[in-house]
Amino acid sequence: MRLSNLLLFVGLIAGCSIPARANYYTLPGALPYSTLAGRKTFDINNAGNIAVVVSANPDFPHNVFLTSFDPTSGTELDAESLDAFGPLEVVLTETPNGLRAVVLTSEGGRKIRVFGVSSSGALSPLGSSQLTTAGSDYGSNVVLSGSAQAGFVIVRDPAANAPQFVSFGLNDGAIIARLRILPVAPPLFGSLGMYNQTILALAETPTKRTVAFLQHFNTVGGINVTNIEQPIDTGGIPLPSIDPLLGVDAEGIASSADGRYVFVASPYSSVVVIDLVAMQAISSVVQNYRFGRIRIYEHNNQRLLAVGGSTTFNSGADHGVLALVDVTNPLQPFMSNHLDFVGYSFSYRSDFDFAKQGSQLATQTTRGLLALDVPALTTAWEEIPPTNPSYILQPVQLMIYQGPERILMAWNSGNDFFLSRSVDKRRQGQLISQ
Repeated sequence: MRLSNLLLFVGLIAGCSIPARANYYTLPGALPYSTLAGRKTFDINNAGNIAVVVSANPDFPHNVFLTSFDPTSGTELDAESLDAFGPLEVVLTETPNGLRAVVLTSEGGRKIRVFGVSSSGALSPLGSSQLTTAGSDYGSNVVLSGSAQAGFVIVRDPAANAPQFVSFGLNDGAIIARLRILPVAPPLFGSLGMYNQTILALAETPTKRTVAFLQHFNTVGGINVTNIEQPIDTGGIPLPSIDPLLGVDAEGIASSADGRYVFVASPYSSVVVIDLVAMQAISSVVQNYRFGRIRIYEHNNQRLLAVGGSTTFNSGADHGVLALVDVTNPLQPFMSNHLDFVGYSFSYRSDFDFAKQGSQLATQTTRGLLALDVPALTTAWEEIPPTNPSYILQPVQLMIYQGPERILMAWNSGNDFFLSRSVDKRRQGQLISQ
């Protein structure tokens, strides 16, 4: 972050009247961003009082920061300076032995580091492992099982042009098992024949644990990790295909709370419902949009998906789209509403999340934060950060967390910064006390 930009950013904030409900702050380092929608730049614990962020040291390429902080105030709790490079992701999970943070970097191929996180946010290194020594820029996001005290990731097998599934322990970072994944389709992207948008979702039930992943543009793979020491490749599930639309790939995948279903959003298949018991695609919603990032809301007997996308990039009027897909009945999903972002910049980088009661959907745009009422998708309120007007805000990530319910998001804008603010139902311009 350039000092002049930081001083300008702080000066703008100091000169603006910011409601108490909103806190803007910066943290050390430069935030990474990946087009892989499943990767997290920051994560927050279940109680909502401790967050972690991974960032690059802009002054020293072989240095990565891991910082724990209060997500509401931005107060730094602890920090680790890692002799590493290429920060990709950080993920938190609760385990029987305490809170764990896993950092994924690209150094040497792919490497993970595991940290214990105390109740005060103190970071303690527990162990690390080199996942692969293959030098290609290929690999998935990381998913964690707190109950199994294990993490899962897909990397390139250094001995073959094939993906390799890796499980590792959350108490010491040691490798538990490796499994080469058999190809299911001819090579599509480059000579490796590995899909460049491999994204994982973990589905758990009391008796079964499955990692579902985009194995190819028209295939979802499954790994049975009920026994984390003996992962089983359950084979590929073909997706109904449509003519691919043009634009940037940003596929999405999410699992239901009961572990029964996986939902995939893809420009090649639109939105598809997969039954993990039958191990097949059971329904789909096909629209003339290029869908990608996906979020899920479940409460009582209702299940909704928020799916980001765009029109088909074939005219000057193309724009971003945010859709609601009702999957309460997984056999009969339907798009219940959508919002065309005409006049707003909403792209594959824009993140979004449901409020706890499902009544609002917080959405990042390149001008700020937009809260939408659900299911109408009308504007409830908007927050525009007081940042340097010469920079376009580039969304990095957004999460809604508890204690009380708040939104945390990050942008790149020449300066990387965070916004934490309350989730409320006020209309724009009205103030509430916290």
